[in-house]
Amino acid sequence: MQPCIPSPLHLKMGEFTDLLSSTLSHVP
Repeated sequence: MQPCIPSPLHLKMGEFTDLLSSTLSHVP
């Protein structure tokens, strides 16, 4: 992995992780 991650890509990954964790939390 590169030490310097582009802001847009980092933001997208953050959104994806947040969405994933949110979906997981909705599962009983």
